[in-house]
Amino acid sequence: MAKQKLPYTKIASFKTEELSENSYHIFVKVKVNESNALFIIDTGASGTVIDQPFYLQKLKSRQKTIDQEVRGLNSIQYQVQIGKLKTLTFGKEVIKNATVSCIDLAHINEAYKSKGLKIKIHGILGSDILKQHGWLIDYKNGLIGKW
Repeated sequence: MAKQKLPYTKIASFKTEELSENSYHIFVKVKVNESNALFIIDTGASGTVIDQPFYLQKLKSRQKTIDQEVRGLNSIQYQVQIGKLKTLTFGKEVIKNATVSCIDLAHINEAYKSKGLKIKIHGILGSDILKQHGWLIDYKNGLIGKW
């Protein structure tokens, strides 16, 4: 069978996990600065988030507190810490000086553990980066691309 020509440029591949019937999360391997990480792609998240302990311990970076609180769909309120990443790499794409929110994502990792998944995420790719860079999600082929 001939390899299908895609109508877009491939950036990275991803995998999905079914958490419950017809409920999926999309996972993509990334590099944050020089550290390997696993992110969820969440088109409903307005901004990109990095796990606060990962940011502080692994990246040894400082963050800035802002006087703003955000809520997810779960109505949990978070005080926002803002961080800056030197580089955020998705496959072939490198984003420099990305500003991200730093939030402890332990509750998400605990939810995966309770489902029997051996997954630890380090961040959430939000619609901010998807939109800014014109990226698309090709569910059929498991690819992130751009026009």
